[in-house]
Amino acid sequence: MRRTPHGRMVIGAALIALLGTSGCASVRRALWLVPAGGQPVELPTAAFFGADRLLTAPGEPDGELERIVFPASGASATVAPGDSVVLLDLTGPTVVRRLRISLASADPHWLRRIGLRMHWEGETEPSVHVPLGDFFGNGFERRPYAALTMGVAGDAFYSYLPIPFARHGRIVLENGTELPIEELAFDADVETGAGLAEPVATFHALWSRDPRPRPDRRHVAADVEGSGWLVGMVLSAQGYEGSFAFLGGEGLLRVDGRALDPSAVASYLGAPADGGSELAGPFQGVLLQDSARARLAAYRWHIADPIPFRSSFRLELERGPNNREGADYATVTYWYQTEPHAPLPSLPGPHERRVAEVLVPPGAVHRDELRVIGTGASTARVSIPVPRPDRYEVVVYPEASPGVVSPQVSVPGSARPGRALEVSPPGAEPGDVLPGVVVDTVAVTARALELVLAAPGGGIALPAAVQLRSLNDWMVQWWAIGSWPNADVTDPALALRTIWGPDREPELDRSHPLPEGDAAEWTRLDASAHGWLEVAPRGGTVYAQAFLYAPRERGVVLVVESDGAHEVRVGGSPALPRSPRAAAAPPGVQPGEVELDAYLRAGWNRVLVKLAAVGPGRFRMRAADPEGGLIWARTP
Repeated sequence: MRRTPHGRMVIGAALIALLGTSGCASVRRALWLVPAGGQPVELPTAAFFGADRLLTAPGEPDGELERIVFPASGASATVAPGDSVVLLDLTGPTVVRRLRISLASADPHWLRRIGLRMHWEGETEPSVHVPLGDFFGNGFERRPYAALTMGVAGDAFYSYLPIPFARHGRIVLENGTELPIEELAFDADVETGAGLAEPVATFHALWSRDPRPRPDRRHVAADVEGSGWLVGMVLSAQGYEGSFAFLGGEGLLRVDGRALDPSAVASYLGAPADGGSELAGPFQGVLLQDSARARLAAYRWHIADPIPFRSSFRLELERGPNNREGADYATVTYWYQTEPHAPLPSLPGPHERRVAEVLVPPGAVHRDELRVIGTGASTARVSIPVPRPDRYEVVVYPEASPGVVSPQVSVPGSARPGRALEVSPPGAEPGDVLPGVVVDTVAVTARALELVLAAPGGGIALPAAVQLRSLNDWMVQWWAIGSWPNADVTDPALALRTIWGPDREPELDRSHPLPEGDAAEWTRLDASAHGWLEVAPRGGTVYAQAFLYAPRERGVVLVVESDGAHEVRVGGSPALPRSPRAAAAPPGVQPGEVELDAYLRAGWNRVLVKLAAVGPGRFRMRAADPEGGLIWARTP
């Protein structure tokens, strides 16, 4: 990998043209090469880039080409359950120019349970430790494709990423399944005695997964210290609500402590926000787009546009606008950096890496969060926090525990008898999360709910999670009008102060002039199945209204989620935030649900929503109703 003058000139000219052309600022920004302040990232020396010959024609020969084959006999090998095998063990200076792995396994989760580990320069800490399938973009299922850097052909995974090391390199395959790996074969083309530039930037890859998404936490794909180049990322994501709305967020990259302009996750991966169609290109592509299960596998390679860093980089991904969509994100980030490197986060065990067939919804209480408040000879009592007084379905997600007696679950004081949880279904493995079971329907006025689990002989298996699912659905039938421009207001919360016609006259038979001269009228608008009302596709100020019936005068808690600043009025009076945190923040900008206190008169009450958004805006709303009796309608 000695850089010839011709190689330096070609790649140097390409990078200078890419980074230095003022007319390509939008392109450079989309590639995360321009920090938020507008100044280009300073390039490290080319010696930091281990793949600097990818786009150049070969110059004079550096070393000698050698083919490494495992097993040495040329036949296939078998790897016992829980065992590992060394595929490559070489001294340097060497560059692995190509590698290929083929194998067969009867384990249904082998793509995640089989691990790939790589060590450079005699380090005990691996520089690569990822599931085999995810490393090659196949986290969910094997899909043939051919990108510039790697792909899948038949039963073989292959990679052309250059892997240099100065003194020693070791590649290991780990069988984390409980079945033998059959027909394992590996071969690699390596360049021995290569004239490597010093310091050598070795290859690294990190697998990161968030199985429990939180609305206040982005997915951290990588947080790396050192000097080098970011060259790619693979995303395997599964949505919780059957849609690809999780692609509507932004990717945020910090290089050497500087924040670069964010890039939309969908456009960064080359996928429309609705998931789009499957297309594998040389640098970016969508390998899997499964609408039925809301699964997406996509990749982005920074080969023509590597992102340099001198001291650190951190890559984060939002799940939908303002990180509000539930999604299981798993990423592999690829980069080169000089050694030594800080230890990477440990790869979770084979069982924890599996693709989840049953997703526990956001907001559910997981087993390690359940509070056990009492135990007996054959019973256990647990306490579940209640988000707010309301009417709920109690949904229990059992965890497979073969050989354990199925427990009965009941709510103390309920007239409904206990419900048995099947924890040993055929084909289930220990620890599998099983489909949710509705064990009761309750009206809760307290801040906690107790459950009793009973099993003869003891040995009670606590469930994987418990969800309190509100019986009061999101309002789906609305009237809407607008939009009015937000002018030069960059803070949408300030746009709420501008008074337009519907603020004064919200009656449905009134039309209101728009600044461009047209007249706006109230029109019917239906929300999605999950309650989201898309009201401002191009931004601006939009109004929506519906009516809420109460059999008597009473207070009510309205639950609102919004992608813009919003204001809610009930019967002409503003609904006020319940928590000091929500009251202190601009309306609608904090992630997750916002609770608003409102007063209902007996009969029909007009509910008017004013939404101000800089970009596309949406919201959804429902009423907590532990007493029952509230009725939503588009028209009284």
